[in-house]
Amino acid sequence: SDQQAQYLKMHRYRYIYTLQVLNRFLPVNNFLEIGSSGLFLKLIETLCPTAQVFGTQYSNESSFKKEEVPFRGWGLYGFYFGNPERFPYLISQESFDLVLCAEVIEHMTIDPMALLAEINRILVVGGKVVITTPNIVSSRSILASLEHRMPFNFYAFNTSGSADRHNIEYSPELLVEIVKAAGFEIEELATSNAWSLPDQRIEKIFSAFNFSDELRGDDIIVSDIKTRDVIQRYPDILYI
Repeated sequence: SDQQAQYLKMHRYRYIYTLQVLNRFLPVNNFLEIGSSGLFLKLIETLCPTAQVFGTQYSNESSFKKEEVPFRGWGLYGFYFGNPERFPYLISQESFDLVLCAEVIEHMTIDPMALLAEINRILVVGGKVVITTPNIVSSRSILASLEHRMPFNFYAFNTSGSADRHNIEYSPELLVEIVKAAGFEIEELATSNAWSLPDQRIEKIFSAFNFSDELRGDDIIVSDIKTRDVIQRYPDILYI
């Protein structure tokens, strides 16, 4: 559809750099994408034909079924349905060695650590998770604040009643802290410009006032290794 094509076009740079990171961890035996549209299932299946690939989708009931991916034409895949903030997926403990959680954690409404704890549960020790999420301290967000605009990427309420919005957007520092609390060791942390290029005015401000220009891309990508069970379920940096 035109809407699907527009979404793919808008997110194409994010798809490219996410796939580049995932490719470094292949081959794998079992791959899971949280909140899957099906694209990465198809890509991982193509790059690693021996891998078992699965996705999750949001539901208020836990279930598992095979169905066509949301973007039609990419084949039949197995999907775990559920809501990790309220109950676990129907996935056995330590079932996967690579998990992708791309542009999902910012959508959690009441308990983001529940998502990370669930990823920890289903990953084998030594397994890896790749997380991407918008960067609230990006050059883009800082410019928006200076221009009296909202720094969030997607803050608007939906008149249809859908809860599909960003409830929080993370800084690299905050994301690292909660990922560590969830029992992961940071392997790589970076940012990329998924939606916009840096504005020279902001670059000049960083330079003039000696602020770091590192990690200023508008999307964060972090790869992590599971080293232990969850360390701190409700870290003070995120919860009151």
